Amino acid sequence: MIAYGPPTATGPAYLVFGNATMGTSIAGKPLVHCHGTIQSADGSVRGGHILTERCVVDSPVTVLATAFEGLALRQQYDPETNISLLQPAAPEDEHVEASVESGQMGQRRLCPHRSCNEDLVQGLEKLCLAEGFENAFVRGALGSLVDACLDRADGQYLSVRGPAVEIVSLAGEVRSTPDGGIVASLSGVVADPQGQVYGGRFVAGCNTVCMTFEVMLEEWLPAAGEALADE
Repeated sequence: MIAYGPPTATGPAYLVFGNATMGTSIAGKPLVHCHGTIQSADGSVRGGHILTERCVVDSPVTVLATAFEGLALRQQYDPETNISLLQPAAPEDEHVEASVESGQMGQRRLCPHRSCNEDLVQGLEKLCLAEGFENAFVRGALGSLVDACLDRADGQYLSVRGPAVEIVSLAGEVRSTPDGGIVASLSGVVADPQGQVYGGRFVAGCNTVCMTFEVMLEEWLPAAGEALADE
């Protein structure tokens, strides 16, 4: 038998990274089961089960989604745990309001080595421009920064002093702009030399690679005429 304690209110926060499963609730409404890492307004990092039905999204969140044909997930009572869980079920016609960009992953991948004293965000933007990657997703990364600079939920910057601030996790995307440029949006969790962890969005021009940095990029090819638009 499982029972949850009272939720923890964080106030305004920034989603650093998360994984989620989407299905249908017992009431027939969209249901998102999400575990994630967030940065609260004071810069502290927390993680766990996020009560998505109680969250208000202030700005768009880009999600890389995988859909399964012939399979749906619906919330049903589970006698073993005594709670309602998402379980496989036969699909029905369902409609969810969202901004969706159709497309497919390309055949090209990049696994570049970024040199020391090069900015993490701007370096990836320059690389994608040079290699002709208009859109791509970060699949994995490993490396360190001299110091780290992260956006905070309150609009301020969080500075993490090194040297050798280690990257614990990295997620994000690279997107083309109407004027032909490239913009990288990267979020992650870092650890300082004392082992304290911090998370948030990396500020372009303020995150210099320390010793080395390897990152895996996978090209994303939007369907012809498709564009990701806010509704």
